[in-house]
Amino acid sequence: MRVVWITFGATALAATSAAQGVKLEPKGPLAHYAVCKFSDSLSADSTTRLSGNGIRFRSVMTPKGEKRISAVDGYRFLLTQGHPSYFADVRVETSDPMHYADDREAAIDNLRYLLQSSVGKPYWEHDSRDDFEIYGETDASFDQRGPTGNYVIAKDATQTIISISFLEQAPQDRRFMNIDEHDEIRDHVIDALIKCGRS
Repeated sequence: MRVVWITFGATALAATSAAQGVKLEPKGPLAHYAVCKFSDSLSADSTTRLSGNGIRFRSVMTPKGEKRISAVDGYRFLLTQGHPSYFADVRVETSDPMHYADDREAAIDNLRYLLQSSVGKPYWEHDSRDDFEIYGETDASFDQRGPTGNYVIAKDATQTIISISFLEQAPQDRRFMNIDEHDEIRDHVIDALIKCGRS
């Protein structure tokens, strides 16, 4: 059920962007993420910027119940290798400085919740690169819907939280042949976002 919801969310995001029919001109401190260049024939699609002003909140589930994550600015976009091959749903947000520590904890706890609720073959990952902390839960099941995963990249210096959902794909929509090819593309996405975060 978790991954099905993510897929519907990606489809809805693409439909909303198409309906707007307006090319977004990225602005603000997070703009370099919105124009980030990716390899493996991946390109950003359906880019939207967090609307409104002031602090906004979104809810996530954790093993301790529902928590909120703040944002004062943010972008969301899909990474596609050509419709209907949506590979990832990416959300880049700047937290309110007063809430960042709690936001980061909530984002990581959300991964733990997804890990516990997975019915496949999930495993936990954690890595550090310079001033970026990377957390992830990956389900490597290569079944009819393919491997999936969810990652959080946190950069304390800028109070930035990047949330990535690597989406399920039907076999006929995939641009990868096996789990190794999928994971190579996934790692390239993470590398590219970190590189753009250094800009």
